[in-house]
Amino acid sequence: TTAPVLTISTSDLVLASGEAATITFEFSEPVSEFSVSDVVVSGGVLSNFIQVDANTWTAIFTQSGSVAPSISVADGAYTDIVGNTGKGDVLDGADGFIFNPLAVDLIGEITIPADINNDNILNANELGADKTFTAQITLGSDAAVGNIISVNGINYTVVQADLDAGFITAEIIVTVDGDLSVRAEARDSAGNTDIADTTIKVITVDTTAPITPSAPTGYLDNVGPDQGIKGSGSSTDDTTPGVVISAPGAGETPTLYVDGEKVAASYDPVTGTLTPTTPLADGSHQLTYTLTDAAGNESVQSPALLLTVDTTAP
Repeated sequence: TTAPVLTISTSDLVLASGEAATITFEFSEPVSEFSVSDVVVSGGVLSNFIQVDANTWTAIFTQSGSVAPSISVADGAYTDIVGNTGKGDVLDGADGFIFNPLAVDLIGEITIPADINNDNILNANELGADKTFTAQITLGSDAAVGNIISVNGINYTVVQADLDAGFITAEIIVTVDGDLSVRAEARDSAGNTDIADTTIKVITVDTTAPITPSAPTGYLDNVGPDQGIKGSGSSTDDTTPGVVISAPGAGETPTLYVDGEKVAASYDPVTGTLTPTTPLADGSHQLTYTLTDAAGNESVQSPALLLTVDTTAP
């Protein structure tokens, strides 16, 4: 019965005539019946309206004159997937979204290269052992050597190499898991400022891996006359035994390891078995598994299940 909530944000708060910004429509949950016709625009033109995922749409707003920019969606313009009427939002001067005829385009989009899969979450592997990541702040068409760009309060001076690359790089230190915003503000030699804010792309830091799973309780043998659940230390003629594991938690994915090497496997939640895709060679093997959470953090391998594959007839 909870109504969905919309937040409208922009990649650039201060626009000159003809300047464009990326507008993001972020909903608190998946919604339906939302389209570009629900968006009321003043001071410019909206284009390239696309759906990014079930909760997110983006568009390009281009300031077309001196009228103050405003982008809004009315209450009740959309619903969530079960029919609850949604709450709208307004992005305008009250949020600092304004027209400035003297505005300069010093910086633009902020990107996070470490976010390899672009899911707005940094896991332990993406973040690294030093608990830092870099933010790239795109330089605008008016950027010049000597501009000062402040990123989360740290000043960086634009040099020629930055202009050649098209961006400056700032190091962000992570102290705790959770949401983390990156804010950049640029100033030129004349004192003009330009602001970019990642309210459209808040990075969530999640470096906590699932706990080490318990040892497999056995394996399922589906070959030959002696089938069924077998215990650790036994022999089998089944080259693709189904390793019996504890049920993964919500959002967790099991991964099978054979003799310490990750292998392709399929998990059957009905039988609770993790089965290798490639047949095991004859001989003794140690089978372990890990759990990986939705952020991509992988647990330590479980204690091993021991078995011997023997397909040679006497």
